[in-house]
Amino acid sequence: MKVIKAFTFLGLVASAAANATAVEYELNVELPVISEGQYHRPYVAIWIEDDSKQVLKNLALWKQKDKWLPDLKRYYRRVLRANETVLDGFTGATKYSGQHQILWNGLSDNNEVLAQGRYSLCVEAAREKGGREIQCLPFQYGKDAKSVQGSHELAAISFVVKS
Repeated sequence: MKVIKAFTFLGLVASAAANATAVEYELNVELPVISEGQYHRPYVAIWIEDDSKQVLKNLALWKQKDKWLPDLKRYYRRVLRANETVLDGFTGATKYSGQHQILWNGLSDNNEVLAQGRYSLCVEAAREKGGREIQCLPFQYGKDAKSVQGSHELAAISFVVKS
């Protein structure tokens, strides 16, 4: 009898996992052309967080030298200060002005499908001898698309369900 119950329980778990499918997203981040003063490419952090500001997915970190990472103030406080090993696997070099695309498979850093609910896509940019800007776009998982215009360090961000 215990074997049957265990089997039934495992069947229910497998069934629930099959029904919970990840939603794929396409993220476009545009970095502006800045011609005033000495230009340094920005450090950019991109992540997904829940309503309690818990980081669920690290999508990208564009950087050069680790010593300037604290300039990404919010991201550094939430993620890097406690765990600098999180950098492995999703970092890349700083990017030039223009459009940059990231595809997100809808999974958390633990490779789990996010539950239906409200989340935020956050993009933070900081530039030496420049400014700092953060944009957080709230979204309903799997249901809607968002876009926002940046003010100085970020030109535009769009976040859409990939079809």
